[in-house]
This record gives sequence, C-alpha cells and structure tokens, in this order.
Amino acid sequence: MSALLWKELTELEEMIIGANHPFCLLVGGDRIQTKLSIIKLLLPKVDKIVVGGLVACAFCRAQDHSKCAEIVTEEDVKLAEIVLKEATSLGIPLIISVDVLTLPKELLRQVRSSKLKKITMEHGILQLKQTENQKSNFVSNHALADQATSFLQKHSLRDIPLGWIPIDIGSETVEVFCKELRGSHTVLWTGIIISN
Repeated sequence: MSALLWKELTELEEMIIGANHPFCLLVGGDRIQTKLSIIKLLLPKVDKIVVGGLVACAFCRAQDHSKCAEIVTEEDVKLAEIVLKEATSLGIPLIISVDVLTLPKELLRQVRSSKLKKITMEHGILQLKQTENQKSNFVSNHALADQATSFLQKHSLRDIPLGWIPIDIGSETVEVFCKELRGSHTVLWTGIIISN
C-alpha cells in the first residue's frame, strides 16, 4: 500500500471516529454494489444517509418501484433491501433522489464512446470538455451534445421509462438534498451524484 493511500485511509478513519453529529453520509455514483457496501459499513456511525446516482435506483427498486432504471441488477436490489432493512432497524433516515434527468440508453452509449474528456451538465445543457487532440472532432462532438441535450427528459425516479438512464439529479432532488444536508455538522461524500 502506498504512503499516500495509507495517509488517506488513516485520515478517513480519524474523521469517521471523531465526526461531529449530526453526521450525514452522501452517496452517489454508478458502482452500486461498492456504494451499498460502504453504506452498510457506515450505518452504525451516521445519523442520516442521502443517496443519488444509480445507487438511488437500487433503493427505489428495493422499495417495489420496478420501473426504476433497468440498469439495476437483481443482486443490487437484494443488497439494497438488506441495507434498507438495517437502516430502518437502526432508525437512520435514508433519503433518495426524487427526480432525475434521463437520456435514452443508446444515445448515452454514443455520448460515452465519443472520447470526450468529460461531459457535464450545466443549467440543463450538456457541456463539453475536450483534450487538445480532440479539437478536430469538435463539430461532431458538439452536435452529439446538442442532440443529447434535446433528448434530455426529467422523470420521477420511480417512473423512469424502459430504455432511459438517469444521468443527473433533477431540481426537486437538489432542493430535497440541500434541505437534508443543512444542519449536518459532518458530511462524508462518496461518489458523484450524477451517473455518467
């Protein structure tokens, strides 16, 4: 193990042990089983859990909302059910996304394979970040981002149509998350809240 990794793990352990309460765990990203394992591990230490990204879809499906993101596997759902049951038994509130911005799965695949350095959301518009060697591809990449932006749709997390994938949290979720995080003395944030 490298010295830097050891230092980071030591600092994380000290932060968790010495956390000021209320202690909130903010979880996002698309590595669902990894993030569910982190939540399960930290359940006895936190006061509240706020979840976005595809991890929220696993909890949504675990709560019998079967339309939520077909990308979530049955194994993800089973682990989410276990975590949800443990959180409930410990009296720890688990808050998940309310609404999400989605793209058709096939278009998202094209965007991801476009070799852009980074695609982000700003004010509901997909923004391009390119490396120097991608300048010649700018027009086609820009057109792809424009196309993706035009297809962007807002859905309730519980009502994502088949073939659509969540890529960002919606405005209602932003309000809910801000309200839930307000007043926390410690926030441990793992993973991005958007899924791409």
